[in-house]
Amino acid sequence: MEYTEYESLNLDQLRKKDTNFSSKPPFQHQVEAFKKLSSTFELNSKEPKSGLLVLPTGAGKTFTAV
Repeated sequence: MEYTEYESLNLDQLRKKDTNFSSKPPFQHQVEAFKKLSSTFELNSKEPKSGLLVLPTGAGKTFTAV
């Protein structure tokens, strides 16, 4: 099985370049989910990991995961 290298992106810089960007602060449940995802998926980890993000419809799964 091959693994893809990922790179870290500075989202703040990318958002400043996008003239159509509208800032949207995350809800508290999204902040908590992001912290848990970040602690599970380390950028430079050589060990494959998996997880499941479970939120109800409309709770912002895409926003949280991205």
